[in-house]
This record gives sequence, structure tokens and C-alpha cells, in this order.
Amino acid sequence: PKPMILPISKPLPIIKTDIHKNVWRMVLFLAPSAFSNCLNLNGTVIIPNSVDSIGTYAFYNCAKIDSLILGNSLSKIGASSFGNCKELKTVHVADGLTSIATSHFIFSDCPIEELYIGRILESKDLCIPGSSDYASPFYDKSSIITITIGNKVRQIPTGYFQNCTNLL
Repeated sequence: PKPMILPISKPLPIIKTDIHKNVWRMVLFLAPSAFSNCLNLNGTVIIPNSVDSIGTYAFYNCAKIDSLILGNSLSKIGASSFGNCKELKTVHVADGLTSIATSHFIFSDCPIEELYIGRILESKDLCIPGSSDYASPFYDKSSIITITIGNKVRQIPTGYFQNCTNLL
């Protein structure tokens, strides 16, 4: 069964058995391409609070993932980590005190519609055309319909949701 998306103030559900919960608590890093091309991986992917960073292409081409919850300890997400996840429609970035260093391309070719931003995903790799600001992972995501911004977010960078033409 698909896990429930809980308010971030509650512990994030991961896997139901105690053995698996203990293993996930020890995971600090997801290596590059760790789950890349796992075509049958589906439903909600929950990155637990123990994970500090996600390597490049970690979930690339996992076409059946439909929602993603990023834990509150995450500090770095590699390029194209969730690229080409063709059914990824919901992304929940847990509340946190610091931004997450990332690439503009982490959600390339993902039809994200619903977004909760508990803290900023900060890209340092691509400048917005005609500006000195860097592009966000949500720049030019016309599929986004709704955004909820958490109460710990103090500033949205220039152009963060630029060209998100379907925002209601």
C-alpha cells in the first residue's frame, strides 16, 4: 500500500518492519545511480531524515514514482537525481533550517503539479537567462499548479518559480 503523506512535524513513515526501519536509520547517503532505471519502483519515495545527500541520477528514470518526500536533514541533491520520473506529480521538501544545495536539473522531465517547500532548494549551476540569478529546480515547470510554502521559509529567490505558467 502507498504510504500516507504526513505533516512534517510527525515522523516520516519509511518501511513497516523494524528490521528495515533500523537499516534506513543507518543510511546517510544515496550513491549516484543507486535506484536509477528501477522501472517497477512506484508510489511514494520517502527519503528519511537520516539521509544527508543524494547522488546524481539516484532515482533517474524511475518512471512510476508519483510522489516524493525529502527528509529534514538533506543538505545536497545531485544533478538529475529524479530526472525522467514521468509520473512524479507531488514533491514535499521537509521543513529545515538550511537550504539544500542542488542542480537546476534534479526534476528534469517530471510533471510536478503539487509542491510543498519547507526550505529552499538552492541551485548554483545555471543562470536564469537575462539575469545574474541562478535558476531553481522549479524554473520553467509549467506543470506546477499549487505551491505551499512552509513557515520557516524566509525568502524566495528571484526567478524561483519563473515561467511556472499554470500556477493558480
